Amino acid sequence: YDTAGYAYDVSLYGSYALVADGYAGLAIVNVSAPASPSLTGSYDTAGWADTVTWTGTTAYLADNGVVSLDISGPATPALTDIYVTLGGYRHAAAQGDLVCITSNSNYGGGMAIFDVSNPALPALLSVTLTGTYPDDVKISGRYAYIADYWYGLRIVDLVNPSAPVLVGTYNPAAFVYGLAVSENYAYLAADTGGLLVVNISDPANPLLAGSYDSPGFGYDVAVRGNYAYLADDSAGVQIVDVSNPASPARVGGYNTPGNARGVDVSGGLLYVADLAAGLLVLDVSSPTSQSMLAQLVVGGSNTQDVALSEPYAY
Repeated sequence: YDTAGYAYDVSLYGSYALVADGYAGLAIVNVSAPASPSLTGSYDTAGWADTVTWTGTTAYLADNGVVSLDISGPATPALTDIYVTLGGYRHAAAQGDLVCITSNSNYGGGMAIFDVSNPALPALLSVTLTGTYPDDVKISGRYAYIADYWYGLRIVDLVNPSAPVLVGTYNPAAFVYGLAVSENYAYLAADTGGLLVVNISDPANPLLAGSYDSPGFGYDVAVRGNYAYLADDSAGVQIVDVSNPASPARVGGYNTPGNARGVDVSGGLLYVADLAAGLLVLDVSSPTSQSMLAQLVVGGSNTQDVALSEPYAY
C-alpha cells in the first residue's frame, strides 16, 4: 500500500498497521487481508512523523514533539494531546538566576525559562509557546521581549517565572529577527521593514513610534545612547540616530565584506557577525565615520551572531 507521505515506522494494532508517514502524519491501514491492504483512516500532524507506538487505544507519534491520538475509532483518529519538545535553540538572555532560551518546533515555538542558581544543575521552570519561529530574546526588568518572526514582538511577564504570562504583542507587516530594549523603547530588526522603534512604556499595548527603511534586510540591532546599530545583511551595518524615536535617521554605516547578521556594541567599538566574512571589529567612535579595525574569519563556518562579555566576544 502506497501511503500519502514517507513511511518511516510501523506498529501493528490488531488488524491495523499504524504508519508514521512523515509529512502526512499517521496512516491507519487495514491489513486483515495482507494481500490487499487498504487505508482506513489518517491524521495529518503539523510536524514530521517518524516513529509510532501505541498503548490501549492511544497512538503516540514522534513528530517534532510527541502527539497522542485516540485510535479507538480507526477510521477517525482524534488528537488528544501535544507535548512540545523544544529544539532548534535560537537565543538566550539572562538576568540574575533566570535564563530565557527561545526555540522552535512545528507546533509553535516558544521560550524555556531555567533557574540557574545552581549552575551545575539548571532547573526548567516553564515553557511558554509564543509563535512559530521565535528568534531573539532580551530581558528588561520584569519582562522578556521576544523577536518572534511572523508574530512580531511578544512581551512576557516574568514576575512568576514558573507561570509566565504573555501581556503584549506588536505584529508588523515584516518578519522580526532581532531586537534591543532601551528604556521605554524596543528596537526591532524587521527584515524588509528595516528598523522599527516601538514604544513599550505600556507593555500591554506596545505602539509603533517610528521606523527607518534600510536598504538591506534587518537581522539584528544593538543600541547605545542615541544610536541604533542595525545589521542589515548584504547592505552591511546602518547607524541610525534614534534620539527622536518618531523620526529615526541614518547618520552613517559601513558596507561589510560579507552579510551582517549580528551586532553588539561596547564603547566606540562595534562587533559584527558578518556570515562568511567572520567577525569584524569596527571603530564607530564617530557615528558618521566608520573604519574596520580587525577581522577574524572562522574557517569553514558562517558567523551568525555575536555577544560581548568583556574582554571576550562570543
